[in-house]
Amino acid sequence: MKNCPLKNCNGFTLVEVSLVLAIFTILISLTTVNFIRPTKEANFSKIKEELLATIREAQGKSIAGFSTNGTSGENFGIHFEQNSYTLFRGTTFVETDTWNFKITLPTNLEFPVIGLPTPDLVFGKGSGEIVNFNPTQNQVTLRDKETGNLRNFIFNFFGVVNVQ
Repeated sequence: MKNCPLKNCNGFTLVEVSLVLAIFTILISLTTVNFIRPTKEANFSKIKEELLATIREAQGKSIAGFSTNGTSGENFGIHFEQNSYTLFRGTTFVETDTWNFKITLPTNLEFPVIGLPTPDLVFGKGSGEIVNFNPTQNQVTLRDKETGNLRNFIFNFFGVVNVQ
């Protein structure tokens, strides 16, 4: 029996309020973790798909004979660096070319392995085949530094990309 001076004892004790707050905090922390993880996975997948689209764009422009200077078609390629990749025209990457389109990766992503003969993946004009293809040096790896996710982009002579 509680000792209530006014015979009207409504409310909660400090222990009850503390217990409810503790349970609420635990539930919020668990749900927050479960919402953040899928977001990171979705961002990784988005960057992977954007890279594939850029590779296909370079190959498609090469096959179609796309020209940026009004002459006959040109080669197009992708230049890889650890934290970015660049769509470029020509057989070699020229950093000062204003036509280049550079994509910088989010800070949690990187290319730890650029296993190509050079950092440039160049597609041949008209055919779309990879110029200077080497079957032992035919992959690029994308890694998420926070989750450890890896995706290997493996190329064949014809420019077909297999993502593993």
